[in-house]
Amino acid sequence: MRNGTVEIYVAGLSYGCDGCPAPKRILKEAYNLAALGTHLENLAEDVEDMVQMTCGPCSESVRCERIGDRFEIDIGKDEEQS
Repeated sequence: MRNGTVEIYVAGLSYGCDGCPAPKRILKEAYNLAALGTHLENLAEDVEDMVQMTCGPCSESVRCERIGDRFEIDIGKDEEQS
């Protein structure tokens, strides 16, 4: 998704995330945060916190990283929870 000068996308998902609506909601909310004028230097941390809260016990690892004018979100699922 592109918001003005920032591109936000989910770069990676675990196999166990297949069919879960959370990654799409996370992407939409990350876009909304950027649209609200959230300071871009804090956006990566805000998105990581949001993924931790949204994915809860399924989440094993979360990474949101700014690369140039893009934010990559990578969500890892604990396969034992599937």
